[in-house]
Amino acid sequence: MVSPYEFPEESELVVCSVTNVKSFGAFVNLDEYDGKEGFIHVAEVATGWVKYIRDHVREGQKVVC
Repeated sequence: MVSPYEFPEESELVVCSVTNVKSFGAFVNLDEYDGKEGFIHVAEVATGWVKYIRDHVREGQKVVC
């Protein structure tokens, strides 16, 4: 387990759980960093244009970002 005071390094891959999906992006919990939350902008969800973000991510889904 990682210290709760640490943050991921730039370009480090982290396992996340999607908690909320909006048209502009997805809010996630960083599973390996207790209590830390993040945001994935819709432009980072997939390559190319994303018309419906829910076609790519859903609440409860595990993602690596």
